Amino acid sequence: MNWRKNLYVGFISCVVLLFLFGCSLSEFESSGESQAVTKTISTARSDSLTSFNSGMWHKANWNNGSPFGCAWNPNNINFSGSGMAITLNNTYYNGRSYSGGEYRSNDTFTYGTFSVSMSTFTQSGTVQAFFLYTGSPWDEIDVEKIGTKGWQYNYYKDGRGGHEFMGNGSTTITWAPTYITYGGRTVNGSSSTLPSHAMQVMMNVWNHDGSVNDWLGSWWYPGSRTTTYRNFSYTPLSGGGGGGTTTAPNFTLNSWQCSASSGVTIWNGGVGSFDSGDWIRFDNVNLSTGYNNFSVEYATTLNGSMEVRLDSAWGTRIGTVNYSSTGGWSTYKWTGCGMDPNVAKGTHTIYIKSTNGAANLARITFNNY
Repeated sequence: MNWRKNLYVGFISCVVLLFLFGCSLSEFESSGESQAVTKTISTARSDSLTSFNSGMWHKANWNNGSPFGCAWNPNNINFSGSGMAITLNNTYYNGRSYSGGEYRSNDTFTYGTFSVSMSTFTQSGTVQAFFLYTGSPWDEIDVEKIGTKGWQYNYYKDGRGGHEFMGNGSTTITWAPTYITYGGRTVNGSSSTLPSHAMQVMMNVWNHDGSVNDWLGSWWYPGSRTTTYRNFSYTPLSGGGGGGTTTAPNFTLNSWQCSASSGVTIWNGGVGSFDSGDWIRFDNVNLSTGYNNFSVEYATTLNGSMEVRLDSAWGTRIGTVNYSSTGGWSTYKWTGCGMDPNVAKGTHTIYIKSTNGAANLARITFNNY
């Protein structure tokens, strides 16, 4: 994304001119957005993204240049118990016909594992992103759902990109001095070939301006679209980047990508007919050093419950989720339960088994809070 570097250079030039002509930086930032990165984080952080944490994040309130076809509208970033919703719509804002949203960390982060859960849409001409970025020197690591093509992964080192590949939809990045693991692939290198500077964490949703049809597909407006982000976590590499982590990073499983199932219907994006006694199974799930929370994205008009078990549908129970009606079979919300990390650890076959009621399932997360 070489337009980010141009934007950064343009921003620095504007700041210099403002000071030369006696204008303060606070006047330039009339929206109240803080541009300054105050410190570099090297200790574990997490945020459920269910409310605005101004001590950790800020909402962008400006326009990027081409190929961005929308304004960053802070009103398009909203929070609920289901997570942070970034909406792309046709609200006119800052001289643009469309509004998207961008959520940025106030500080930069060093080597470690970065994870978030994303509930996405599929629409030509759009990008839904979770990425790490620093403007100068320009380093970047991208996880992006692009148009109707799927999930693209890429990185930049000192402004040099060209490392794109289509991956498995994972929204976890592990960044170390000698490798990046994301999208189901590990890219090996060194500090001279891989990003090496502390970076901000960013999440955004946007449409293009018609200049990158080959990359994203043609943009047309089908109505408002929303991406939901939930459960951000950062776990630094132990020893300042020397391998291993102190706390297992949050991760996401897609219900429709289960290894096996019984009694359910499956489509691209969900599992349905999850009635009492039915189950879905995930093989070889690495629970690492342990997790203390299990969460599930679901939709139903009923009250019910489900269990999380290890290694068989009747194996060790590590969690029980009691859920209530979401108001509709296509109205998704999140709920969850606590787990004992001393039991919910290691590599196992995971069974999620309905014990009462019925629901549709979407994404599933294992978390540490």
